Amino acid sequence: MNKFRDKLVIQNICIAFYCFLLTVVSMLGALGIFTPVGNARWGDFWNGMLTGASFGVIGVMLAFLVRNILALRREERLKKLYIRENDERTRAIWTDARRTAYQVMVLAQLLAGLIAGYFSITVCITLVASSTVSSFVGLGFVLYYSLKY
Repeated sequence: MNKFRDKLVIQNICIAFYCFLLTVVSMLGALGIFTPVGNARWGDFWNGMLTGASFGVIGVMLAFLVRNILALRREERLKKLYIRENDERTRAIWTDARRTAYQVMVLAQLLAGLIAGYFSITVCITLVASSTVSSFVGLGFVLYYSLKY
């Protein structure tokens, strides 16, 4: 249990650091220090999206931080969190869900690329290239894990 406690402490430090980093990047975008390429409307949209997404992610990370802190304070919560994070059934469910989502997204990108080909060559090539890269990355991991096990 001490190993898990140490893992949570390191996780809390990382979460706090990333919350700070996201806040700084978001503020630099909002202040206009980071400006994307393009016209002013795009820059305003991008900085608004960056700020909103950053604070959404920060909210989720803070929820995990609070959960970890509460677990570190009480032994019973620590045990429940340890069991929840190391449950083999939950891991199997998440692994199967990710595998299926990956396959669906690769096929959906190809289908979207075929449809987009009638409207925009750039979007079509981007979607097909993204799907191809995803497939090769997946194949690379299959080869890696085949050699590892």
